[in-house]
This record gives sequence, structure tokens and C-alpha cells, in this order.
Amino acid sequence: MAGPVLVLLALALCGGVSASSKAAPIHVVDHSGQLKSSSLRTATDGSEAADADKLSVLATIGAPGCGREALVNELFETSLEENNGLPGAGPKPLCTAAMGGQGVLVLSTDCDYRSDASTRDRVLALEASLADVVTFHLWESDVGRRVPANEAALRSLLSLRAQQFRKNSRKSLLAFVVHSAGPKTSSAASKVLLEDLSLLWGDLAAEAALRGEEEPPALKDMLQVQCFTLPPQRDAAGYTAAVDLLREKLVAGPALKGTFSKGVKATTAAEVADKIWKATGESASALPPRDELMGWYAIDRAYADAHAQAQGTLNGWRRSVEKGNRIGDFGDAASTLLESTLARFDSATEACSIGSRRKERRQELETTIGKDLDRMFQLQIGDLEKQTLRKFEGRLLSLLNGVKDAAAVPDEAGEAEVRKFAFDFGRHAARLVVPGVTGSEGAKSETDKFSETLTTFLQDFDESPPAKVLRLNRLERKVQRSRKAEKNPRSIVPGLHLSGMMRQIGVGNLQGFAGYTMGPHSVTMGYQNDRGSLESGDTSPLLRLQPKIHLDVDL
Repeated sequence: MAGPVLVLLALALCGGVSASSKAAPIHVVDHSGQLKSSSLRTATDGSEAADADKLSVLATIGAPGCGREALVNELFETSLEENNGLPGAGPKPLCTAAMGGQGVLVLSTDCDYRSDASTRDRVLALEASLADVVTFHLWESDVGRRVPANEAALRSLLSLRAQQFRKNSRKSLLAFVVHSAGPKTSSAASKVLLEDLSLLWGDLAAEAALRGEEEPPALKDMLQVQCFTLPPQRDAAGYTAAVDLLREKLVAGPALKGTFSKGVKATTAAEVADKIWKATGESASALPPRDELMGWYAIDRAYADAHAQAQGTLNGWRRSVEKGNRIGDFGDAASTLLESTLARFDSATEACSIGSRRKERRQELETTIGKDLDRMFQLQIGDLEKQTLRKFEGRLLSLLNGVKDAAAVPDEAGEAEVRKFAFDFGRHAARLVVPGVTGSEGAKSETDKFSETLTTFLQDFDESPPAKVLRLNRLERKVQRSRKAEKNPRSIVPGLHLSGMMRQIGVGNLQGFAGYTMGPHSVTMGYQNDRGSLESGDTSPLLRLQPKIHLDVDL
């Protein structure tokens, strides 16, 4: 839902006064939209603030049934009727007031989308003009959601506050009170409410620019924003602690003691209310015409709904793309998403009469979705380029590894690979193009550019570190193989050895040997004179030879 808006939640410390002594609430603006200034005069004239001629005013606005009235009654000793958020037996006043302790006038109104918009805006103008502090109450479940009633009230308050700021340049305080909040809601709720308020203020500033009006002041210069959280009342201890914190920070603080005072006096409060009511009824100074406001709201609501639904799909795609994945048929899916989003906006705003506003918001929606799609397209194209380059480098290394002596990749083979990979890139890139949004037709421009990248990569490849490392590895392997061959030659070398002995007749007193070797071959010859004579019966030959063959095997 919305975000902080005007003044600060101030609440006056009140002691233990019995319920019977509390003044009955009065109807400042009845259910028909009529201001009852006489009732307001009666209440203020009879209060303790009348004697001091000073009046502290607190405006409390918020969702019906959230426990707003019970909280205010506890803090200010008032007796506002609690609204359970369900249709009652009869019509309810649009603005109720009650005098609380220490001279604090409490003005209370509900954010009800069923009330007439122009009357609701007049009531808000009345409260914002009188109140020193504005408190805005909402359920925790409404934080971060664009609840129509809350958003409309905040838009009106912001517009009114801008006009007041131009007149007196006085900063106001706005306090958000988040009801039924969890234990870890405070910081998160404050951040979300501030972000939503800034977005809402940005919309109002853009609308003012379209109407040619003066640029509104910066939100931080206009408002001081605070956020408080209240646990469910069933958590008695937590609820009591939160209420005590409100008393400490707001009731006992300076908010209702002059820091943000509008200077309304108790004796003239009714007359001031009459003037404000008359001014807002006679002119459209505070707000644009009702029909125009309703048209703006319907258009902005349609914009928010269409954008939120598209973001659900876009967020899923974004998470996948950031992990390095590509969306299948991204171009067709994105085109369908954009068309359905615009069709949803057109259908929801068909009855709106503000043609220029509708056209501008439609263009803004188309541009916003288009930017998201373009970012995802660029991410996917970049990832596709990286993947394709890695594969291209791997292919070139494979070709280089197959070239004799690791020479350069042949020009013809390299150019053929460039054409092949550029074609594959273009085929995949064409499926990412979103016609009319991002990418060229058929991804031709992206493919041509990537083809140039591949060509440059090929030209520089021979001097690239991977190519040099591959050549070095091949050279090292070749050297290692040659070294192993020298140390451990595998061979089988045959050799012939001839041995011989010459024996002459004699008594054996002479004996000798001689040998010769040539490579694997050798000859050994011997002489001895120990052979007997024929007469003695010795028939051994004079020369005896013995050949030998040997093999030298080295594995």
C-alpha cells in the first residue's frame, strides 16, 4: 500500500480518567457530507483548551476495523466509536471529533472506497488543514499493496500538503501505525512505506508536469515520516509495550506541543473549519475534478496491475538468465507477454475518458516492460557470445592439435569454422529477438558483429596463450619420446664366433691362442703340439673348427 504522507503522530499523555467522564464524540461531517461547525464550536468552547486559547489537533485516518479508534481512545481518553469494518445498521458520519485529555482535539475518518470521492477529499482537506499531526493506520497485510481506498486518501493528502507547503514552507509530520504486525515487521514496513510513498509522490509530480503546473517540492522537504507497529491485541504484553512506546515517542514528545502547530485557536476553530469547507466546495483548488481524479486512479491502477502481473513472469525469467540459462523461444514468449500486458491495460482503461493520460501511461508501461526485456536480451546475447567463443576456441585447438609440427591452423579451415559458428550464433540469437522492442530483424546486426569478433579471434589465435601452451605440450611430448628411444633401444643383434684348434704331432711342450673381434663377430684360434703319430694309432685331425652363433637381445 501507500507510504507516509503528512504530519506526525502525536498523542497527548492522559492519566486515568473514568469512561463516564469522557465527552461523547461529535459529528463534524455527517453521512450526507454536511459540515456541522456548530457541533465543533460546542466541543471546543467547552474544553480546557478554550481557556488557554490554544488547541492541539490530531487527525487520525485509516482502514476500518484495524483498531484505530481503540488505540486513540486509550492514548487520548476519548470515546470514539469503534468501527469493525462491516456495514452497520445505518449511515456513518464521514468525520467524527472528540476532545481528549490535555486539550487535544481528535478528528477521525475512515479510508472508505465506497464514499463519494469529492466529499472524501473535502473531509481530508479539512483535517489536513486543521491538524498539527496526521496519523495513518493500516493493516500489516496492506503494507506493500496498492489498496484503492488507502492510496486514494494518500494521494489527496499529498496533493493538499503540497499546496500548503507552497504557502508557508512549514514541514509537517506523518506517522504510519501498522496494526496486527509481526515481531520483525517494523524496519521492513518502514522501508516499504517510504518507497511506496515516494512512488506515489512521483506520480503526482508527473501529473502536475503534464498539466503545466509548478514543480512540486521534494517530499523530504515537505514531510517528516515515522512508522510504528502494533502487534495483535491478543499479544497483551507486546501490545502494551507498543502503546507505551507511542506515548513515549509521540504523546510526550514535541509534536503536539508547537513543533508542527497549525496555530488553530480553540475559540476560532469552528470558523476556520467553515472557511476551509467553503473553499474546497467552491473550487477545485485542492484537488482536480472528481471525474479526472477517478480517471487517473483507474488508469494508474490498471498500470500497476498490468505491470505487477508482467513482473511475475519477468522475475522468473530474470532469475534463470542470471544463472546463465537462456529462455527457450525468448523472442516469441516476450512478444506474447508484452502484447498481453498492453491488452490487459487497454481492457481495464477502455472506459476512461482521459485519452492523453491513458496514452501516456500505456506508452510508459510499454517502455518499462521493453527496458526489462532489453536487459534480459542483452544478458542472453552476451552469454551466447561467451559460450560460442569458448566452443570456437576449443574447435581451433582441436584443429591445431591435428596440424603437423603444430603449425598454424590453415586459413581455409579457420574461415570455414568462422562461417559455421557465426551461422550457429545467428540461429540461436534470432530466437532471442523481440521484434519492435530489442534486437535487429533476424538478429542480423548481432550476427554480423559477432562474425567480426570471430574473425579477429581467429587472427589472434596463433599468438594466444592456449595455442602457445598446446604447441609447448606437443614439443615436450616429442622430446620425451626421443629421449626414451636413446636410453632404451629395442634391438636383436646376431653374432658369429668361430673357435679352432690346430694340433701337431709332438710331446705337448708348446701351446698358444690368438683371437680377433669385429663388432658382434669374433675368431679364436689355438695351437698345441700334443697329437700322437699315426704309428701310435692317433687319428685325430690336424685342424678342428667349432662355429658359434649368439643373439644380443635388448628390450
